[in-house]
Amino acid sequence: MMVRQFEETRRSHLAVALSTRRSDYLSEEDFELAVSAAGSLGLQALREQRDLSMLTQDGVLRSGSGTMLLDGLTRVENTDRREGTRDLAALTADAVPNASVVILVTGTVPTAAELRSAAAAIPPGIRTLAVRCAEGEPAGRRDIADLTVLTCGSLDDLPALSRKGTA
Repeated sequence: MMVRQFEETRRSHLAVALSTRRSDYLSEEDFELAVSAAGSLGLQALREQRDLSMLTQDGVLRSGSGTMLLDGLTRVENTDRREGTRDLAALTADAVPNASVVILVTGTVPTAAELRSAAAAIPPGIRTLAVRCAEGEPAGRRDIADLTVLTCGSLDDLPALSRKGTA
């Protein structure tokens, strides 16, 4: 009997990129949901002992532990800025070149074309998902080319959406 053991050639590294651009969200509640969703995704990655990088348009947040991550997210503000989802994706690609998965967390305002453009800023071979947060919206999944787009209307939707996003 022979047993083959495969070793990962690339350690699983999750990059969560949270948009802080006010115009990406229809309401303050949608932004708060996005912050909570990003935090939940980050905490789950830490529980799974995956490498984690959390970013906004302002740069990388400290995320070495759950406490550091949550402390950093309490300081995140929804601001009027020009840098959009594509800029955030490009920043993520530059800041975390060793990511194996990138999750872009935003509101429902960015169009399919904007999300597709953002995904194009991520190098090939890196799995990319977008989580669009809108309080009260029904949970859902759709694919735009190679990009999986999840709609999250409640934090309670996130576990099932995460499973759908990786299926």
